[in-house]
Amino acid sequence: MMAVLAVGVSLSLRLGELGDSLVRSARAQSIADASALAGVYGSRVESARIAVENGAVLVRYEEDTSSFDDGSTVRVTIELDGRLADAWASDEG
Repeated sequence: MMAVLAVGVSLSLRLGELGDSLVRSARAQSIADASALAGVYGSRVESARIAVENGAVLVRYEEDTSSFDDGSTVRVTIELDGRLADAWASDEG
């Protein structure tokens, strides 16, 4: 009985760690998405501000304005708790 209880507790702890990891990854991706949108409709400064306000750091910011229809595309990478998340946003179409 004690062995079954120990296995159950161990599995519960592992599932909790997995859930926490998934939540942190989703949060990092959400921050990256918001940061990329802020870059498209604002600037690099706005993109970094969104990241910092959410506890992350803007690691990479690239803006491509070479589109034929005068749109721009922003690609960002943020770091949150050791996790990297990439996102891009565009104001085209």
